[in-house]
Amino acid sequence: MLRPAESGLVDYYGGNPLILSIVAATIQRLFDGSITDFLRQNTMILDEIREVLDRQFESLSAIEKDVMRVLVMQDTSLSFPDLRSRIPLSISTIVLLEALKSLKARSLIERTAADSGLQPLLRDYAKKVLCCRCGSSPTGDAEQETLPPVCLCDRGRAS
Repeated sequence: MLRPAESGLVDYYGGNPLILSIVAATIQRLFDGSITDFLRQNTMILDEIREVLDRQFESLSAIEKDVMRVLVMQDTSLSFPDLRSRIPLSISTIVLLEALKSLKARSLIERTAADSGLQPLLRDYAKKVLCCRCGSSPTGDAEQETLPPVCLCDRGRAS
């Protein structure tokens, strides 16, 4: 049975074996195996993890990036109709479903029978990536082919 700190790590990293092995090696090497000491540093996205996620995000299609932008702006998972309503109408439902299938296969989203959402690690990472790469405030126009960049912090918002 996992202790609360261990369970919290597994939940945060979505049970991803590669990410957990990176974190476990770091905890062992730098914190003498103390998960509590690691958690006190409040640095959950290590450089090695960022590199793995950077490669994954760089390979996303435009529609997959749109889905990630929509999901990162939500505090909870979205039903398919809610997600569909936030994606431009010019994107067909079949293309959206294929994008969801691809994101799930890459373990970038969590899918239940009814909802799609992001794991805490991916939400934190995506917020930083989408914010750092944008130059406008969050907006959406159903007539656009793709969604505009999304900024989730004051630094990237238009003044």
